[in-house]
Amino acid sequence: LEMENESGQVFTGRDEVNELFQDWSKDFGKAQRYVNAAQSKNQRDTMHVMLSMPEMTDPEAVKIAVRQFSKTTFGQNHEYVFALQA
Repeated sequence: LEMENESGQVFTGRDEVNELFQDWSKDFGKAQRYVNAAQSKNQRDTMHVMLSMPEMTDPEAVKIAVRQFSKTTFGQNHEYVFALQA
């Protein structure tokens, strides 16, 4: 599968995806999201969201909709990637 990030950069192949993961993983666990140290165990570095459409939906229309959803939902303060599996 190819993945696209918030900047429109496309990642294809295992090596590119692994490189992206390695880049992101440098920051895992570093976020100072909680003042109370007891709450820090609940911090989330990643999350998965699955969007599904009816079987006959045009794949390009799905990609456009997911791109817009991701930008609107996560684009203000998060890095993200999405992939389309037909």
